[in-house]
Amino acid sequence: MDLSLLLIDPVAFHVLGIPVRWYGIIIASGIVLAYFVAQHEMKKRGFDDEFLTDLLIWTVPIAIICARIYYVIF
Repeated sequence: MDLSLLLIDPVAFHVLGIPVRWYGIIIASGIVLAYFVAQHEMKKRGFDDEFLTDLLIWTVPIAIICARIYYVIF
């Protein structure tokens, strides 16, 4: 079996010369999917819709920064 057939280019496409990698697309898709699932749950439980958006504005950048700190430390 030729292993070169299994290799996937890590760059999905380029936007204005900047490479967009597959892991970034997967992480962004996960964030968007989690937002929609959480929004559905919050509506079902009677919470305000804007609360989730405000929470997302704070948690996503903090999560990215903390993940980077973890990566640098370990």
